[in-house]
Amino acid sequence: MQSFKKMLFNWKHISGFRNRNITYNAKKFVMTEYEVNAPNKLKNKSIVFFSDTHFRKSQFPYAELTEYINALKTDWIVFGGDLINDMSYCTSAIEFLSQLKAKKAKLAVLGNWEMRRIKWATHEFWDTFFKKSGFRLLADSIYNSSPLHFIGINPFTEIAILPPVPSGYYSCLISHYPDTVIDIFNAEDFKKIDLILCGHTHGGQIRLPYLGALKTSNNYWKLLEYGHYQNKNTQSNMIISNGIGYSGPKYRFLCKPEIVRINFVK
Repeated sequence: MQSFKKMLFNWKHISGFRNRNITYNAKKFVMTEYEVNAPNKLKNKSIVFFSDTHFRKSQFPYAELTEYINALKTDWIVFGGDLINDMSYCTSAIEFLSQLKAKKAKLAVLGNWEMRRIKWATHEFWDTFFKKSGFRLLADSIYNSSPLHFIGINPFTEIAILPPVPSGYYSCLISHYPDTVIDIFNAEDFKKIDLILCGHTHGGQIRLPYLGALKTSNNYWKLLEYGHYQNKNTQSNMIISNGIGYSGPKYRFLCKPEIVRINFVK
């Protein structure tokens, strides 16, 4: 693990919970938007990113969320892991994911809740599961959807070797854990990574005025709490979403569920 001092030195917090750009505020969820500089070929294209649905007995208004996401007519949809709390909700999860529409591709990575079940719900199980939903699972693997080069890593990956990014592609790394990104990649690696999408922290799930998150479930606590970060050396952008569902306490406080849209600008 990198020291807090090194973490602070390498990454700048561009925007957090207080100054996030909420462009849609429904009763049960918000959409936060980010503008990220990219090559001209990505101009006016977008990614919708969501994470940590944690399907369980208390259901989120997924029909409303589906309708809203599909109305955005985004190019790519990315899911950041932790889909279900209980395997009995697999059918509901597949139904929700299947109804989401993207112009180019729908991609997913595994979260720690999926990895906990890997002894009997294998990688092959999850691969088939996401295929049924029209998603491609990236488990320590890559996928090219021109002009984006996607890299998906598993939550407990300890060593990662980044293959060369194809010429002319913009690279997007998807990792459920933000601290995994910090722990396993070095300065040279970040030269190959343009955008990083993460979940897991839930933005704290329970937040207090002024203090913010009480707990973020990562090795760097509030240093990787939520929002938009930028590597000072490579200008790689990292976005951490607070997700949709909940784990532990069955509620959120001052931390409404969120989807994220990343708009590419020149």
